[in-house]
Amino acid sequence: MRRGGASDRSQRNEDQASLHAVFLPHANHWSPSGYLRYALGVVSSKKRLPVLKSAPPEDPTELRPPWHWVGFGAAAILLAWVLLTYIAQALVQRWIAAKFGSDTSAADISARVAQLTGVDRWKLTGVVIGMPMLALVLGCIAGAYLVGRWGDRNASTRECALSGFAAALIVAVLTVASGPASWTIVGLVILATLSASVGGFFGIRKRNQAQGSP
Repeated sequence: MRRGGASDRSQRNEDQASLHAVFLPHANHWSPSGYLRYALGVVSSKKRLPVLKSAPPEDPTELRPPWHWVGFGAAAILLAWVLLTYIAQALVQRWIAAKFGSDTSAADISARVAQLTGVDRWKLTGVVIGMPMLALVLGCIAGAYLVGRWGDRNASTRECALSGFAAALIVAVLTVASGPASWTIVGLVILATLSASVGGFFGIRKRNQAQGSP
């Protein structure tokens, strides 16, 4: 029994010495203050949190002038507007063909439209006029959203609204040059400006969220 107890004590001494060698660089000079310094070092290392790197501030010399974003927005709006207008016209023609027949001539369609009353006339007016207006609104929102989302600090809601105004003004000038003017052009310009401001607002909000700024 004594031999077993002595061997156990020697084994514990060897285990303690190996632990000292692991935790302290100088196991032969063990002291309680060494363990205390080691414990404080472990705790302080665990409390160190990774520092999130914030986005570098924009260099004012690299910012584009505001009128650049107005031009980019107007081009994007015109492109989206034209594409959506083609789609809207195709849908209107398909709706008219389904309602009046695909083989019906334009004169017959005009005569049948003149005979429409009440809800049918309002439905036809809504489809023929509403679809192009919807294409205008969606085109302005999409083009201005791109400017607000991917633009820099100079691409504000004002530049987005001005891009819609510029795109509608170009279309208005081309319309007046090819035919008589109408008051609907004024409504078109106003609607395009308001729609572009809405698209720019949502684009800028998305850009701020991506950059982590309020």
